[in-house]
Amino acid sequence: VVTHLFQVLSFIAMEPPVALRPKALIDEKAKVFESMVPVRGDDVVRGQYEGYVQEPGVDERSQTETFVAVRAFVDNWRWEGVPFYLRTGKRMPEQRSVVTLVFRRPPSRMFRDLPEHSEFDHDYLALELGGPNEGVSATFLAKMPGPTIELSPARMEFRYEGSFGSHLIQAYERLIHDAIIGDPSLFQRADGIARTWEIVADVVAAPPPLHPYAQGSWGPEAAHELIAPHQWRLPDRDVVARGAAAGA
Repeated sequence: VVTHLFQVLSFIAMEPPVALRPKALIDEKAKVFESMVPVRGDDVVRGQYEGYVQEPGVDERSQTETFVAVRAFVDNWRWEGVPFYLRTGKRMPEQRSVVTLVFRRPPSRMFRDLPEHSEFDHDYLALELGGPNEGVSATFLAKMPGPTIELSPARMEFRYEGSFGSHLIQAYERLIHDAIIGDPSLFQRADGIARTWEIVADVVAAPPPLHPYAQGSWGPEAAHELIAPHQWRLPDRDVVARGAAAGA
């Protein structure tokens, strides 16, 4: 969470840098970390997949988590009151890295017959990070063909591999390359690292209880409860999975 998901959060939440240069990018990321509210125990769900303690070399009394869901807030003028929901885990159905930006409903809606927290509650933009599906997709309501006004979810997609036809280097290949050429754009300064550990200090000192979950599932039920009545938007699903979560 600290070394990866918080870094992704900072790229999403940061203000536009004055230039696409390492110092400008790192400065803006550091401002996000300074604005983050410390994470408390009730903002976190920890899970451990069933059978983890039977793995070779694992203590049968291990309290190590294999799943974490976090609710975080950035306390500045742009993101005040907007929750950022983060989740990561092992033994999930798929290995994917996705950022979903969920748009608020406008105060005045043309289609007022859509119920709150319906199966399709918001328009959203999904950023697929890495892998063969790396790209951007937008999902929204569109009028179905025909004489009547009937809405249905529609999707537009952009894929890097299909658009440029070139091999996409993997995440660690990119980091090693940047380290070799001395480009720190995707790295973090010492003050930023120290601040991210301050944000989670209370949880590290007093971790919340572990929740078991089945291997091949999307994690414990408590992760859904963390963001109810919203819902997590899981990979490759235009229809949301039952359970929880809105917005970036």
